[in-house]
Amino acid sequence: LTRPEINLESLKSIDEINSIVSAYDPEIQEQAEINIRYKGYIDKERETVAKNKRLENMRIPTDFDYNLLKSISTEARQKLEKVRPVTVAQAARISGISPSDVNILLIFLNKK
Repeated sequence: LTRPEINLESLKSIDEINSIVSAYDPEIQEQAEINIRYKGYIDKERETVAKNKRLENMRIPTDFDYNLLKSISTEARQKLEKVRPVTVAQAARISGISPSDVNILLIFLNKK
């Protein structure tokens, strides 16, 4: 007896999963329940990964003048000027560069 494939992404609730997988092994039921419970967290992580990939591909011009970014702290400007990151993702990984600094950099790069 073969069981049909179940698309866990299409299931909306614990009750729905229980009614479909009741014929399955308890371990499979438990795994399906865990997948549904943590779907929101998993989706958020996937979004974060996708955003990081986009930032990894967004290059900063080699001659970029960080002194034009008046809205970020002097410390952040100095670090960016010293390190001269190639991509926005690299800039985001510099110690002392805040997410708001990265957002300001993104806004400025998108204006150009």
